[in-house]
Amino acid sequence: TMLEKAAEFYHVDKDEVMVFGDGENDETMFREFCHSCAVNNAVPLIRELAERVIDSNQENGVAKEMNQVLG
Repeated sequence: TMLEKAAEFYHVDKDEVMVFGDGENDETMFREFCHSCAVNNAVPLIRELAERVIDSNQENGVAKEMNQVLG
């Protein structure tokens, strides 16, 4: 849970962090952080845990979401 440690080190609340993922290796991160986006081509477990499902990797889902969030 390196991301959790980084958030603590930089004094960032967990609810201010958005995580993205597509594989089972992202499960812990999705359980630890409430704002999570699974790409449409993610494994079923990650899609189920995600706060939102966004466009796939092939459709630049993460870039689109970041533009929307930061735009």
